[in-house]
Amino acid sequence: MFKLLIVSTILLSLMAPAAAQIEPQALVGVWEGQWSIREQRGMKSGPVTITISKVENGKVYGKTESAGSQENPTIIWVADVTPTGFSSVSKDGNPVTGTVDGTKLTVMSGRGGRVTSVLQKK
Repeated sequence: MFKLLIVSTILLSLMAPAAAQIEPQALVGVWEGQWSIREQRGMKSGPVTITISKVENGKVYGKTESAGSQENPTIIWVADVTPTGFSSVSKDGNPVTGTVDGTKLTVMSGRGGRVTSVLQKK
C-alpha cells in the first residue's frame, strides 16, 4: 500500500502542469499582496509591495516594501530572470524565487520557503 501511495504521488506530480514561461518584461510593474512567515509560535503576516522597475540583460531590478516587518522593511534587490519569474540569493544566503502565474506573483524565501508572499499585479 505504501509503495502504491509513493508511485501515485510521483505520477501525479509528473502530470501536474508546469508553470508557463513568461515574457520577462511582464514582471515590470507594481505587485501588491501579503507576506507570511512560519514561526515556532505560529504565523505572522502583513502587507507587501514589490515594485519591479526594469528587466535588462537577464536581470530583474526591484524593491520590496513590507509593512509589519521589523527587519529590513525596504529592500532594494537584483535577481536573475528565470523562465517563470526570477531567482536570487538574499544577503543572508537564503534562496529567493519569484514565480508568475498570470497576474499572480508568488515569492518564496528562506530555507524551505519559510517566508511566502502572494501578490497581484496592479
